Amino acid sequence: MTEKKKIMIFDDNLDYQNLVDSLIARYDYYAELIPSITKLDATNWNNFWDCIVSDVDFEGQDAPGHSIISDRIKQHHLNCPVIVMTGVREYNLPKMREEYGDTFAAYLSKTDQDFEIKLIRAIEEALYNSTKLALARFKTLFKELNKLDYVIARDELSDEMLGITPREGDTTIGMLIDDCTKMLTEETDIDQIEIDSYKQILWKMYEDIIRARY
Repeated sequence: MTEKKKIMIFDDNLDYQNLVDSLIARYDYYAELIPSITKLDATNWNNFWDCIVSDVDFEGQDAPGHSIISDRIKQHHLNCPVIVMTGVREYNLPKMREEYGDTFAAYLSKTDQDFEIKLIRAIEEALYNSTKLALARFKTLFKELNKLDYVIARDELSDEMLGITPREGDTTIGMLIDDCTKMLTEETDIDQIEIDSYKQILWKMYEDIIRARY
């Protein structure tokens, strides 16, 4: 049995703790809720975290949550992606992204109507950032939704996937994933920009299915 990925949720807002916890459980991850700096510093940092989701806003603290997490990661010599989120509408996330760049894996607003979908997408991309791992994960996710046999509309394939799915008949999600995987395995001339565009299309399909389901 594959060991569950471990996600730390560093947030003092109980409502969002519960929301993120239930969301992560839906994807078969293990989540640990850390509501305070006291509990954070009592955490066994010898355990490797696969990803940390940190709130920016902590009441009564001089430093924002993402700075606190960054300091602890450096202290304990961890190599772990961190996703930051904020529930303050006035917080300037684009400015924060400009300042920190790739220091954090994603910058999310809790007030975004698509927050849940964007959070899961950010976690998945942080955990499965290599193309082969991402495609394998896509296959698992679509299989769990019983959608590997879902037929992709021809107009979705005509321009964006020209050359990768040359079959004349129907193309399913499973076929597309297998085609992409085969091209990577055979080390064809497909470039990273092209394969990334296919990943984006798969993400959009996945998110559309999740929106319809929930």
